[in-house]
Amino acid sequence: MPVDCKLLENAVAGRGKAPILFCGPPAIDHEMAERMFALMDRGATVITLPLDDAGRLSLEDVCDSLFARGYRSIMIEGGQSVISSCLSPPTLALINKVIITIAPVVVGSTGMSVSGSETEQMKRLKLTASGSLESDLIAAYDVLDAS
Repeated sequence: MPVDCKLLENAVAGRGKAPILFCGPPAIDHEMAERMFALMDRGATVITLPLDDAGRLSLEDVCDSLFARGYRSIMIEGGQSVISSCLSPPTLALINKVIITIAPVVVGSTGMSVSGSETEQMKRLKLTASGSLESDLIAAYDVLDAS
């Protein structure tokens, strides 16, 4: 995240909240340490968490950290790997609502896979609302209890 990004500029100017950034343990790298301190100087909260075997943050760890700070509702936005992670066990147990936006763009010949076991995940979603915004389609689903 650039230290001069709009998100931080708005927070410094009082037009928004400063971000909470999650990252893995900092490597012993002077440049990375300087960057983290610069972000914190601009008001960002930087939280380091352990990485899993694939070198990624655990969504469970991120949620636990936010819960400990008083957050009870969060929105996760992302692409294919974030969506796949959220809709796969054990993370799926943390999710209670899914909002999907479908934009009219051609993805390419490989397309976009969301999960390896889509059937299991899809039977756990119940459509609760749908609509459109300009040329995008938006659908909201509740994640149903597996039992």
